[in-house]
Amino acid sequence: MIEALNENIHQPTRTRIIIFLLVHGETDFNSLKSSLALSDGQIANQIKQLETVGYVEVKKEFNNRKPRTTYRLTEAGKQNFSDYITYFESIIKEVATKL
Repeated sequence: MIEALNENIHQPTRTRIIIFLLVHGETDFNSLKSSLALSDGQIANQIKQLETVGYVEVKKEFNNRKPRTTYRLTEAGKQNFSDYITYFESIIKEVATKL
């Protein structure tokens, strides 16, 4: 029953970012930073990993001459997170039968 976890998701900060984007939709850098109480570096590192595997799309633009970066979960990101949840549901069901 024990399969390999999706390590692209199974990291606390990345999991929090994915859940936030799933619940709130497209989000800008400052909202993500303040809502999740993350540093600039934490966001940059974790978003880079999620973008590399195709789970998050990053859009950079200027708004009144100020840079604005937004993030959104891709369909691949949604599907992989759904699979991740399904995996944990199956583990819980199996473990529950042992209690």
